[in-house]
Amino acid sequence: MRLLLPLALASAALTGCGVASPACTLTDTLTISPLTATANHAAAAPGNQVQFFSEIAPKPSAANCPVPQFVIAARPAWTNPDPLDITISSATDATNGTAVCNSATSGPVSLTASVGTQATPSTISVQLTCQ
Repeated sequence: MRLLLPLALASAALTGCGVASPACTLTDTLTISPLTATANHAAAAPGNQVQFFSEIAPKPSAANCPVPQFVIAARPAWTNPDPLDITISSATDATNGTAVCNSATSGPVSLTASVGTQATPSTISVQLTCQ
């Protein structure tokens, strides 16, 4: 009982602190860099590779909404329509997003990163050209 009064007072004092207004919502946004890259398939590693870095950060629904300052390294699942010419890691370690050119491509190949759940997926495509 002794703890309830101070806890209730602290809760009342903090009510509203750090809470966005009802019009403000935050969504987790996936970003990847670079969005386009080129590698030489004939070069020795790492010249035949590109590392696509992924992170998740909060994005507010409106310009005047408070935004928590955090960025989380993401380890997305990658899909690749050209597995003969390019391999890309979906491992949950530091190799995630490392694409290796095994042979030349006829143009840019779209590689897609996906995170989240089936109900709330987030995807981004990047372009890799292997020379």
